[in-house]
Amino acid sequence: MKRRHFLALTMALLLAPLMVSSPVFAADSLEVTVTNRTDANVWIAFGMAAEDEGNFSKGWWEIAPGQTRVIKPFRYTPVYGYYYFAFNPKMNRYWHGKNMPNGTPFLINKNKSFNVRPGQRLPGGTSYVFRPLNERKGKARLNFTAR
Repeated sequence: MKRRHFLALTMALLLAPLMVSSPVFAADSLEVTVTNRTDANVWIAFGMAAEDEGNFSKGWWEIAPGQTRVIKPFRYTPVYGYYYFAFNPKMNRYWHGKNMPNGTPFLINKNKSFNVRPGQRLPGGTSYVFRPLNERKGKARLNFTAR
């Protein structure tokens, strides 16, 4: 009996490092740290492209000048692509993926909050091309500057 417990404990210790690095144990939510280094509010929306399901989009989060905020827009799945679109109405500045080869279109409503699931219509919605979000293991950082 003791030999069986010793064997089980040995296997658990050997397999533990593999289990920790497995994508199954990734973050529960996509976590994006956003910093606004402009002199006006920045509004941000996020998109998630799931090959087997379609595109999801959600917005808006307001980031005040000088503010850093952590936003968790979606559950995290390592095989999905994540994107963002932001704008600063005072500066007429947009952060989008319009001229980027890997930008992806998502539905938004610029006048009110939204949460779009695949196949849903969005009254007052418009399609905008979002920028890819460079995330690593469910975490990303965005810094908006005045340029």
